[in-house]
Amino acid sequence: MISKTQVSCHFGRRSQAYDEYAVVQKSMGYSLLELVKEAGVFQNILEIGCGTGFLTTLLAQRYPMAKITASDISSEMLTVATKNLSQYENVSFALEDGENLKLSEKFDLIVSNAAFQWFNDYQQAFTQMERHLLPGGCLIYATFGEQTFYELNQSFQAAHRSLEIKRVHHGPEFISMRKLTDITCGLGLSVHLEEENITEKFKGVREFLTSVKKKELTILLKGRIY
Repeated sequence: MISKTQVSCHFGRRSQAYDEYAVVQKSMGYSLLELVKEAGVFQNILEIGCGTGFLTTLLAQRYPMAKITASDISSEMLTVATKNLSQYENVSFALEDGENLKLSEKFDLIVSNAAFQWFNDYQQAFTQMERHLLPGGCLIYATFGEQTFYELNQSFQAAHRSLEIKRVHHGPEFISMRKLTDITCGLGLSVHLEEENITEKFKGVREFLTSVKKKELTILLKGRIY
């Protein structure tokens, strides 16, 4: 189980330099915005895991008349996001754990980019979010799929074979699309899922591990199974 306190501290330490290394997360954000555009016009938006405010900025530009609440588990990230979005009067910020929302209001759109992989209980998380949706509201999110860190795991497996030692899975096993479908359908929600492969290239293992550290994904590399 991932410690939320640890997650908050890890991201807090990297809040100032996070965007420099968040290449895949930004690509996911742009794709997510296109899905939001296709879904319609929204008046009251909640973003879970806003980080430094990258997606928040895109949303504020797209929906200047909407009320946007940007939430994150890290107060340091919220400080950076608040500064980055100081010109947008329609955006407010809230310190929230997306898996255990304390907000009292409901929204016609809940959106999240590259945050759900930090959840420990998807059933609880989706139940909480469903309760915070207005009738006819949308939950639109992007998260990491099963192939994330695939090459890293394959490299470990090759090393195991070469050294003739017992094979052990390294790194996390991300939640599958099928599991996500089962959970959301179980709540009576209409579901539409899309999968996209995004490749980020590195010169070598050291550069890759540096990028992982800068994006504070080292917690995930310790492994977690669904």
